[in-house]
Amino acid sequence: MGGFIGMNIEVVRGLFQKWMELVQKLADIITEGTAQTQEANDAWNGKDSEQWLDEWTNTHLPALKQIQEAMQALGDALNANIDQQQQTSDSL
Repeated sequence: MGGFIGMNIEVVRGLFQKWMELVQKLADIITEGTAQTQEANDAWNGKDSEQWLDEWTNTHLPALKQIQEAMQALGDALNANIDQQQQTSDSL
């Protein structure tokens, strides 16, 4: 480990932007998955379709939303750390 302590703000700010892009991609997947599931359900009736829709709605969708919320919280924490480091650096 080198002698560097602290944060390269510009690098981490760039990584934060990439992280938030991932959060948005996951939100897009959730939206698209829900739309595709509804579209399939509209064209498919019966016990199998109900089970398939139920699995999306009650298992996979909540899990994806939980992951998205966790990733958003990590992004928020990263952004707060960037701001804190910027304030610290500006005060030196």
